Amino acid sequence: MKKTISRGIALILSLLICFSCSGTILAGNTTNATDEEIRYTEYGSQVRVTRPREMTTEEAKRIEKYTSSNVSMDNPQNTLYSCQKVLNIQTEKDTSKVTYQTADGCTAMLNLSGMSVVSAFVYDPVSDRGYYISENESCVYPHLKRGNTYTMSETLEKTLNELIVANDWNAISQMEGISVTVDENGNRCIEETIPELVNCVVATATPCEELQIESGIQILAARKGTQDPLTSLKNDFPEKNKENIYSTSLNCGYLGMSVPVLVKESRNTYVRKTASWYEFLPMDTFEAIAEFLSKPKSLVKKIMDLLGVAYAMVNDVYQILENVSLLRDAEYTFIAGRHAYVWDTTNYKQFVFVYEAVSEGRFTGGYDKDGMFTWVISRQPAALNTPATEYASKAMYNYTVAVSDDGYCTEYMPE
Repeated sequence: MKKTISRGIALILSLLICFSCSGTILAGNTTNATDEEIRYTEYGSQVRVTRPREMTTEEAKRIEKYTSSNVSMDNPQNTLYSCQKVLNIQTEKDTSKVTYQTADGCTAMLNLSGMSVVSAFVYDPVSDRGYYISENESCVYPHLKRGNTYTMSETLEKTLNELIVANDWNAISQMEGISVTVDENGNRCIEETIPELVNCVVATATPCEELQIESGIQILAARKGTQDPLTSLKNDFPEKNKENIYSTSLNCGYLGMSVPVLVKESRNTYVRKTASWYEFLPMDTFEAIAEFLSKPKSLVKKIMDLLGVAYAMVNDVYQILENVSLLRDAEYTFIAGRHAYVWDTTNYKQFVFVYEAVSEGRFTGGYDKDGMFTWVISRQPAALNTPATEYASKAMYNYTVAVSDDGYCTEYMPE
């Protein structure tokens, strides 16, 4: 069955060509079947992993009805099982492919040799299950469009936020199953360790195409542009560790002179909160990947070129030739802040740290119209909504009050 599933999922997914239907079939008949593994990490985060499985006896009996009768191409509407509307017919010599909407609102695709059905695929959009049957195979492919998902638990999110605010990185680094990466500038990123996500990739760079010929099959491949999601995020939004964004001189009434003021900005502490992905197998088609990504098939070719995934044209259909664990979307939170400094002439003779505001934002990543995995700020941190000029004015006001109370600067110190 393992071989059946590996080859079958490629064929089954390829038959899902963006049909939007309503209704349901076969519902309530899979109580003994496991459509997915739902597990929870020790911190309560949820991981949902889709697992292809064999049909139950009752499911097989229902699906076999699609293969039990002869189909006439002269009158398909009346000879197809449970046919509501014929959507597409492709005929070449003695073989045909017929796609139609069933009376139950599902999508069925039959492969025929002459008038005989050699394989059938039925997709139920309500349950998001695909059912495939042929002479040698019978499989169920659950959650074809949803894919696999990860969601960080509220408990873990709260714990991490508290430790981040307390700057207790030692405690975070000692949490089992939590990965903390630190770059040369001291910026940190946090991810809960999820084995299925380790090999996920996204397309981010200009393709470098190569043309190869193997066993008479033309293969187009590219070997540049593959990145893990976190690297992609850092490329789109590099971390900042108190970088200068504004400088000016403002009047200090107590000193009776203009004093330099500096505003800096930070953006760091990236924490993965959600992810959706799917591992595609050799022989999966571009149509299948397009269905999962909810993108046109033409864009999938660009994405595969960028990823460097080898593919070939087989029977006028593009199929990938290697495994690829493809991330569809993800979310990371981050901490952003603006920090204001005033040049102290009364005591330290250097900039002193006076005022700051810090808040959380959120990144969301997904594929754009050019086939690039792109990140955007989906929730702007409140700290960045206030103009830098206001931070400078607030810092000068606080500094002036402090030096007028003591005669020189004692309340604020150099960073």
